[in-house]
Amino acid sequence: IIISNFALIFLLKFFISKRSKARLFKKETNLKSIVLTNENISSNNKEKEKQDKIDTNSTNISSNQQSTDLTKEESLQDPDLRKHVLIVIAHPDDEVMFFYPTLMFLKQTDAIIHILCLTNGDFYGLGKIRQQEFTQVMRELDISHYKVLTGKFQDDMKVLYNKKEVSSVIEEYLEEKGIGLDSGLLSCLITFDDDGVTKHPNHVSCCEGVIDFLKSNKKKAISKKTQAYLLDTYNPIVHYLCQWLLVVIYYYVPYGFSCFKPRNVFKLMSLHSSQFNLWRKIHIFLSGYSYINNLTKIEFDENSADRTQESKQSEGTETVSSEKD
Repeated sequence: IIISNFALIFLLKFFISKRSKARLFKKETNLKSIVLTNENISSNNKEKEKQDKIDTNSTNISSNQQSTDLTKEESLQDPDLRKHVLIVIAHPDDEVMFFYPTLMFLKQTDAIIHILCLTNGDFYGLGKIRQQEFTQVMRELDISHYKVLTGKFQDDMKVLYNKKEVSSVIEEYLEEKGIGLDSGLLSCLITFDDDGVTKHPNHVSCCEGVIDFLKSNKKKAISKKTQAYLLDTYNPIVHYLCQWLLVVIYYYVPYGFSCFKPRNVFKLMSLHSSQFNLWRKIHIFLSGYSYINNLTKIEFDENSADRTQESKQSEGTETVSSEKD
């Protein structure tokens, strides 16, 4: 079964490679509000400069300049010019074991990647070692914006974190890096879904914390067009033995990334030497997350905040009127 599974995977790899350009283009257009490459930004700026030169030679100089020139504040608020992405994980090595295809896509788009790790993986007393290993992986991936929390949360299979505390930690990190929701520079947040891939309560806590953060700041998130995506949890059979089904699913989900380079995942995971046991070596090649990440977008109800305000106001007026009566 394993041999035939690998054969199917690499046959489908060549099938995907033929359609990768069209597929990536579709996904990049779907995720246009997440990231924009520096090349696209520079090309857009060049086009604007050319347009400005043309406008100066035309008779409608004032009106055209108003439409083409962008002030610094306007450019920061433009969602197409924002490219900071925050990935929230629970343990060092989650970024390699579960989010590798997503990281590779973001690096291709030249996004400014931030990774917030809620624990240092101190379940077996190896927290300092695992934190050093995580730093090595970040250097290998050329990611300079990251943070590993120590002592705030406990690495434990039986512990579910307080979502309010996770939410506050996320907000503190964003403010520390100067990319809070008020700045308009944060494009999106990415984390586990409510099943946490392996139903690990620490992974589930990441999801609950991100959702609580967005709920607490719904108005800002909507106004600044900050989005959030959750990593889909696969069925265990599909996860380990039927990755070819993930390829089929990949073509029917609006958000997802593929990367068929298990050797690179193996190399990165080897840097987490304290965790690099036989099971994880096998896991890298059998796990569907080494090849495909399917994401689910968190949808905002833009009218819900206004409706709640209106209901509160109406309730307030009713109470006032009743008091007068």
